[in-house]
Amino acid sequence: MVVEFPYGDSSLDLADYEDLKSEIVYPTGVATIDTSDGFQTILSKQDRIRNIGQFIHDAKSVAISVETRYLGSMVEPMLTELLNHIVAGGISTENITILFNKQDKNYSQVDVSSLQTDSLLDNCNLCIHEPLENSQV
Repeated sequence: MVVEFPYGDSSLDLADYEDLKSEIVYPTGVATIDTSDGFQTILSKQDRIRNIGQFIHDAKSVAISVETRYLGSMVEPMLTELLNHIVAGGISTENITILFNKQDKNYSQVDVSSLQTDSLLDNCNLCIHEPLENSQV
């Protein structure tokens, strides 16, 4: 899932998420990272994330988009490790937004609250992108 980050160097907050929903598209990656200074990368199952801090040193905020079909044993540790490196790179958790995509109805029973067991996740902004129903299109 790619989130365009049109806010320059301003911070992203939950109110801005409403503007982002129309710009979300869905590649095959597990998660996408966007920063307010224009850095973007798509993580896959094989990606190493230890060097992410060096790419975000000029950013004021970070958005992480996650495909909910990958939630569970693989993504939860990945998010925790990723957040550790982002925070080590100088971004406070209040300026990190995690967007969860529920595009596939087979994965609509995601319990996002189960992710909030980590103290870093407790302070991040968590959002769920719901797919439009056919009647709303």
